Amino acid sequence: MRKYGRYIFISTALMLVYLAVLFFCCLYDFSGTDIKISEFFLGIRSDKWIHFAMFLPYPFVCRLLLHITNPFNGKKYITSAIILFSGILLAAMTELFQLWFTNYRSMDYTDGIADCVGLMAGTLIAHYIFVHLHKKNPAATE
Repeated sequence: MRKYGRYIFISTALMLVYLAVLFFCCLYDFSGTDIKISEFFLGIRSDKWIHFAMFLPYPFVCRLLLHITNPFNGKKYITSAIILFSGILLAAMTELFQLWFTNYRSMDYTDGIADCVGLMAGTLIAHYIFVHLHKKNPAATE
């Protein structure tokens, strides 16, 4: 496991940077910027697309972090289910933080739905990439 130390450090740092950017995007007041989140794209408000895009990478970053440490001992579907569940908890937490800690952002259930759709899409893609395309996990014992 020692030879994977750099990989674990980089994947942990990537997760921390991702979480910092995620919370910044969820809690920052964008009202004074030129970003137009009220417009529509394909019949859906732009801010919902942004929420989708913010949570789409979460399963990939988690998979990178868990790839070497492999706490679930090769149980592929359990790993994906736990990543999805933890992402849903993270999405709920960001919406609650908007309600509790800001007066310029509001908790919106449709944002939570967009977060969850992004998480589900990311989980399916990450599962396919990490399990089906990359069959050899150096730490897995299947």
